[in-house]
Amino acid sequence: MKYVNTFTDTNTTGLETPWDFIGNPNDDDSKDGIWSINSSINNGYPYLTNLEP
Repeated sequence: MKYVNTFTDTNTTGLETPWDFIGNPNDDDSKDGIWSINSSINNGYPYLTNLEP
């Protein structure tokens, strides 16, 4: 749950659409940058970008 691939690789069981992360890691489809992931924020789990300090 702390790896971008979990949320962007549509081969992941149950994931039909990749999450939209900042900077299009792993070529997610959208360019809005809704999610981010950082090991020093939110215990390394994804978080909404509007919550970024």
